[in-house]
Amino acid sequence: MCVSRTFGLSAAAAVGICGALALIAVAAPSQPTAPVTVRSEWPTYMGPNGNFSENSGAKLLADMTQARLLWESEEKGIGFGKAHTGAGKTGVGPQFQGLPPGGEASPIVAGGLVIMSYFVPTGNVWDAEVERRMGAAFERHVWLVGADDVVIGIDAATGKTRWKQVYAGRGINTGAGKRGGWAATPCAFGGRVFALGTTGRIYCLDLAAGRPLWESDIGPVHKRLEEARTRGLAERRLASDLAKVSHPYAMLVAADGVILAPDWEGGLVGIDVESSKTLWTLGRAQREQILSGFNTPCPVKIGDKTYMVCVNSRGDLRLIDHRAGKILWTVLLKCEHLTFAVPGSSRIMAFESHPKYSEGRQEGVNQVGLLAGYRFDEKGASRAWSLPADRPELAHELKLDAGPARRVICRNGLVYYLARSKRSDEKSYRLLVLREEDGSILKEQDVAAGQIYLWGDRLITVTDLQHRPRAANAEIWQMYAADPADSRPLGGAWHVNNPTNPVHVATGGYEVPVYEAFADGLMFARVMGGVRCYDLRQAAATGGR
Repeated sequence: MCVSRTFGLSAAAAVGICGALALIAVAAPSQPTAPVTVRSEWPTYMGPNGNFSENSGAKLLADMTQARLLWESEEKGIGFGKAHTGAGKTGVGPQFQGLPPGGEASPIVAGGLVIMSYFVPTGNVWDAEVERRMGAAFERHVWLVGADDVVIGIDAATGKTRWKQVYAGRGINTGAGKRGGWAATPCAFGGRVFALGTTGRIYCLDLAAGRPLWESDIGPVHKRLEEARTRGLAERRLASDLAKVSHPYAMLVAADGVILAPDWEGGLVGIDVESSKTLWTLGRAQREQILSGFNTPCPVKIGDKTYMVCVNSRGDLRLIDHRAGKILWTVLLKCEHLTFAVPGSSRIMAFESHPKYSEGRQEGVNQVGLLAGYRFDEKGASRAWSLPADRPELAHELKLDAGPARRVICRNGLVYYLARSKRSDEKSYRLLVLREEDGSILKEQDVAAGQIYLWGDRLITVTDLQHRPRAANAEIWQMYAADPADSRPLGGAWHVNNPTNPVHVATGGYEVPVYEAFADGLMFARVMGGVRCYDLRQAAATGGR
């Protein structure tokens, strides 16, 4: 049964479906110094251009420490993302503020709304084995077997809940831990929202009102998960353990009236946005991996047509005609990819097997890569350039703990690249700005950062997003000028999880990082229980936090 809950903008603050949980104490938002209108969008995990970039040209602050809290969401019941390795033995701990798990999806922005997809554990059946193992430390609400799938629309200018759809009893709890939790970021397209639930159901909702329009599913894994839920409730065990879906991850994308979703077995499914009909499947019948759990299709332009570029965990790079469900070409990079191939305006950026360094866990597949740019058309792809192989600081580690992270962003003919080097101090990173056409290095410098953002006129680095909320792994944000001719650091370092004076308590994902969304100079961050909006506009600088 689907339960529809719509809230007016003047409704009193509500806890939502986790109302029994303790609320998070937060600082009151400051009043904005400039009018707030959110017209731009960040409609997918990869942003409006499908490559983590946006072209607003917004003039942002020159000091990240001057970011101003604009609002905190009315909804406080969105559960946490990843926990930690020992969660099933010692409990998740007080830093999770009494919340249950909610999955590791990132927020998107569309139609003036911040959209989140998550699950809420429900019912009166919990995992008996975890209870036996944990004893007095057992947190029942964290280990309930059943769950509701939820999609929520939050006003991007105010943080008020516009609508919330609760798909009661349709989901499963994937538990609390460091790895392997459900991580499925929705997408918006054509006035609709598309979300992938915890059992492989695809939900289509009207963007403006949150009204359910149709449901579909990703195929055989959906049936397996449904059966596992029934068995899990009977046996008092987490259904996600019984179903043995190793990577229930997804970053949905749509183009030309087709939704593309993983089938959670390495294949890809194309579904008609109007009728919910499955148009085609790739990989399943051929027993061929199109995607791993870490990859997603990314749109590329060839002339006036859009296609999708995919890479799998072995580095098999493919161009797909998503209208027909047809693979147009394949290039074997022989380099592990636990991230995406990133398209620019004329090149596809991907990692090739490094000729001088080698590590591996798959036969014939290197875990040390070298960034390369590929020219392409409908008939094939060929290397246009690759970075120098004789510079160890440019070699990039792509093993599991290092690979699933955003290291490459393209915009306006430039490539911003954060290399995790093979030097002796393997914690260092090399930040490069390259010319997309020929790979020429325009700027390079060492940085203490593991992730990058490219918003407006600023490049922003962050030290660690994947261990949130672990205070021992500092989450420090630093702004830079995006111009390669003047890429100096700007202002102070914004220490979000400072143990003595934290800005907020963020939540995230380890294997699939939870990223902030950006639109019209505003940053939308997922925090414990809900979402926060920070004003990064230059005109908003007043010295507040």
